[in-house]
Amino acid sequence: MPYPIAKLAYGLRCRLDELATPSERYCLQEAAGNLSICPPKLQKVRENSVRFSYKNGKLLVFNYYNPFRPVFTDQADDLVYCTLVKLENIRSEDLTSDVLGHLVLRPQDLRLEEMSVYSSNPLDLFIVLNNFPRLERFYFNGVVSKTWITDILRSQKHKLSFLKVHLCSESIKDWTVDELISFMKAQHELFSVCFKLDFPPGHGNLVNELLQRLGQKFYPKRDLMYPSDHFVAVIWLRKVEYYVLPKEGMFPVLKSHLRIQQK
Repeated sequence: MPYPIAKLAYGLRCRLDELATPSERYCLQEAAGNLSICPPKLQKVRENSVRFSYKNGKLLVFNYYNPFRPVFTDQADDLVYCTLVKLENIRSEDLTSDVLGHLVLRPQDLRLEEMSVYSSNPLDLFIVLNNFPRLERFYFNGVVSKTWITDILRSQKHKLSFLKVHLCSESIKDWTVDELISFMKAQHELFSVCFKLDFPPGHGNLVNELLQRLGQKFYPKRDLMYPSDHFVAVIWLRKVEYYVLPKEGMFPVLKSHLRIQQK
């Protein structure tokens, strides 16, 4: 049961304002729907797109589009609301309270980059979607677990419009092409997914395994006359192949068939 903070004495609420970080103060105001929850001042917030990186033992926070423009000012109560976030070579312990206290992280677009693609600890997408319920587009430069489809479906609060992940030998197992299609249809109507294949040398057979699995229901986009808006992009080495389904309710028409009929 939540504590009725709004019923605290004025002096105690002023003390709460002194103890709270700008982020905590903003969240209290937002939850209470009352500007006077943390008197005597209103916590202001400004929106910005943020890039985090960890270099030479130091956490750097810059504008998403300009890595030379710092996000924070020298104001003690500065607070940034973030809907577009990129983390480069970041661990959870790198995000200290000094930084998080000046951020409201509500990403709709989240990119995790410069991760080890052969890590023995694949990313748990349940944790990502559970912590960022507003997420619409997710790019992860690292491998995911073999249960990535069910992890997303059981944790997401918002439909995705785009997903890019790396697949390793483990993460292509334990899901079928029908499960992938059901997953895609549960997302935004224009949802697409991109798989980057990162297999150690000598595992080229896994590429063929994935492409054969997709070929059970999908068609190469270049071959289909009336493709759906959903697509699966597969990237390996320097190659990229797009796979699509026929439009809903339509029989698949191949371009090669049309050329034969025209002759």
